[in-house]
Amino acid sequence: MSHFIIEPTIMIIKMSEFGFLESDSGEMQSPMVMKIRTLRENIYYYLREAIIKQEIKPNARIQEKDIANKFGVSTTPVREAFLKLHAEGYININAHRSVTVKPISHSELTEIYQVISVLDGFAANLALKMMDRNFLKRLQALTNEMEDFCKKEMVEEYLKLNTSIHSLIWEQASNVHLKIVLYNIQNQMLRYHKERLSFYSLQGMIRKSMESHKKILNAFKTSDSEKIERIVRSHWNISGIIP
Repeated sequence: MSHFIIEPTIMIIKMSEFGFLESDSGEMQSPMVMKIRTLRENIYYYLREAIIKQEIKPNARIQEKDIANKFGVSTTPVREAFLKLHAEGYININAHRSVTVKPISHSELTEIYQVISVLDGFAANLALKMMDRNFLKRLQALTNEMEDFCKKEMVEEYLKLNTSIHSLIWEQASNVHLKIVLYNIQNQMLRYHKERLSFYSLQGMIRKSMESHKKILNAFKTSDSEKIERIVRSHWNISGIIP
């Protein structure tokens, strides 16, 4: 079993152009869940980012003392960070307190898609009730830009805008607790970036996704509350099976 040791890095937090907080990894965060960080939180975000980027490989063991030494702290904040990571599904902790990164699995990604499809559909319904002209203008612009990437088959750029569109909808929904859950699920999906990239690179998949996004935009423009939730939920299942 491999062990994980890398030097701690400073994560810079800044406001993105969409009004969300963005880390130096490009990851979107809800402004409601960001705050001045404690020691435990610094360790938590450091480890989570390394797991997401697969700098810590799936199944790799993380040594509590190694992390404590790197940060020059006791094992208490490290253990607290481990508990949070475990609760969010990033690591496994066995009976002997051995900590390993959860493996990548298709079944887990399927479960993630099943959950986010329902919550995203609900968020879209709330956003539709709260939307204004500025929201529609921004959604239209992002959809147009995404379509350009679709035509050029620039999958990486397409997926980034795809994430931005869903985040825009979540913010418009104006439900703090819903946003916290959705952003956490979105962050877990980042572990599967390579797998999603491969999926959307399959022939026709990116175009199916784009057509789905056009339907979402149209539902917002026509204020179709009956269709919006169903369209968004089906959007997560564009391939016939949840990818």
